[in-house]
Amino acid sequence: MTMKLSRRDKIIFLILVVAAVFVAGGLLLIKPQYENMEAAQARLAAKEQERDELQAKIDRLPGLEQQLKDDVNKVSETQKSFLNEREYNEAHKISMYIKDVLMKDNPTLEVMAIDFTDSTATNLDQYTAYETNANYDMKFNADIAHQMGDEEYWMHENNYPQRMPSATVGGTVVKMSYRCPPEDYETVYKMMDAVADNKENIYLNTISAEYKEAEGDAAQAQTQAATPAAPGEEEEEVYIEGDITITVYEVYYMDPADVDKV
Repeated sequence: MTMKLSRRDKIIFLILVVAAVFVAGGLLLIKPQYENMEAAQARLAAKEQERDELQAKIDRLPGLEQQLKDDVNKVSETQKSFLNEREYNEAHKISMYIKDVLMKDNPTLEVMAIDFTDSTATNLDQYTAYETNANYDMKFNADIAHQMGDEEYWMHENNYPQRMPSATVGGTVVKMSYRCPPEDYETVYKMMDAVADNKENIYLNTISAEYKEAEGDAAQAQTQAATPAAPGEEEEEVYIEGDITITVYEVYYMDPADVDKV
């Protein structure tokens, strides 16, 4: 059976075919663009999140900068206990510093020689000393108002505070040979006091002192001791001679002004 289409039906059929082709072509073109748009929106959202996170960090910078300055200022007093490696970054400068410390109140002190080691990393451990008292239960039971000091309770409970961890700083050993007149023997004690009273961290390792004569051997010295010098004859020069060895600790100072350079 043959179906004949009218002219009107043919036109409608062609319109439907063209519409189907148009829709199919549109979908093929639109879908990739839609997917690209979705990917672009995802990338934009990620970048906006990165921007927000970066802006949050930027907003925190003034507070962090001030906190850093505060932290540097907190250690400024502590670091003054050491020589500043920015200033004394060479061993010979440290040796001259020690010379100035020892000779400040010792005008008759004569420096014969100075030897020093290179600055090396040196560990410092916390030094603690606690007073020891009688430790018995009745004593602490009687302290009902807890009037005794913390150290006594630390001892009783064997619960001393934990020691601070060791710190690594620069260390240089300086050995100075010296000489002074025998009548100025207190120079030796003054040098020890100068080390003890010095504001920077320098520590006395060893010190020696002995009487010496400028000339002559031991036998000659004994002869001179038994036979006083004749009138007008000069006696042999006598002096005190010895060595002092000191360890110097230094750190590289933090400078609050450096915060503005970061």
